Amino acid sequence: MTSPSAPRRLHPLTDPADAATLEGALAAVSPGDPLAWMYLHWRRAEATGALPCAWFVTEDEAGRPTGLGLAVCKPVAVGGYGSGLVSVVPEQRRRGVATALRTALEEAAAGLLPGLVYEYREDEAPAEAARLAWGLTVSERHHESVLALDEATVQRLAAVRVPEGVALEPVDDLDALGEAAWRTLHARFAAMFADAPDVADGDANVPYEVFRGLVTQPWMLLLARDATGDLLGLTMVTERPGEDEAANTFFTGTERHARGRGVATAVKAHQAVRMAQAGITRLYTQNMVGNEPILAANRRLGFVHAVTTCDVPVALPGGRPRA
Repeated sequence: MTSPSAPRRLHPLTDPADAATLEGALAAVSPGDPLAWMYLHWRRAEATGALPCAWFVTEDEAGRPTGLGLAVCKPVAVGGYGSGLVSVVPEQRRRGVATALRTALEEAAAGLLPGLVYEYREDEAPAEAARLAWGLTVSERHHESVLALDEATVQRLAAVRVPEGVALEPVDDLDALGEAAWRTLHARFAAMFADAPDVADGDANVPYEVFRGLVTQPWMLLLARDATGDLLGLTMVTERPGEDEAANTFFTGTERHARGRGVATAVKAHQAVRMAQAGITRLYTQNMVGNEPILAANRRLGFVHAVTTCDVPVALPGGRPRA
């Protein structure tokens, strides 16, 4: 990292005193980057204490941030991989900054994970050029779509039919549910998450502490149960960091035997109504390209395609194999 084209300074963010440096780096790389919110999302998840992350910042000679890198050092992606993000300010691209950040992230994650999955916007030419220069391959693509929760849309969603024999159940008092009930709910969520069509091989996972820590408001969670009270499906959203009055779908899913009945559509529609009542005006969601049933359901609800992102897996030498 000492070549003339390398960043002047690269250093990890490991101390609470580094918070200001991180804020400055986020501000520098965020303009025009539709994935910038993901740094803030993982930062919130890291704060639960169950999701260790490695953060690195690069700076120029004047101490100005030129790049930001993040490795989520837990198996949150398919294949037991962690998640990686690298962003470089436009005027510093093609100067070795991204390569330096990648090297640091992969060294930090080595021995903890079999690999990292990086993500970038499909139409971002510098990122595509870097991927090709590094000899990496896109494994999956995802559509990000957005639903504007205007008055007409909310009225239409409120009229979405709930399937016969299905009851929608909000959790109006999160603390009253109790830890045992939360852990039972997390176990069912984890099973549905692993079996979801958008999880390519069922290996992605969400620790209990992250699941519970991200649900901070009643409008973020809506359950669907059958006549016996058994859980059929749920939808969960989180705040969309960095964007006021917006939320991001974390997961919507149903038990396999309940699919095809409109359960997922109903919970998603009626939760959106609850969100609108709480002041949310935009709901984002990300789904795998090729998962036409989910994409079609989103279009019926009124979601509009905003951006396509690409997953790029990188195996780590000596990475811990999957259990």
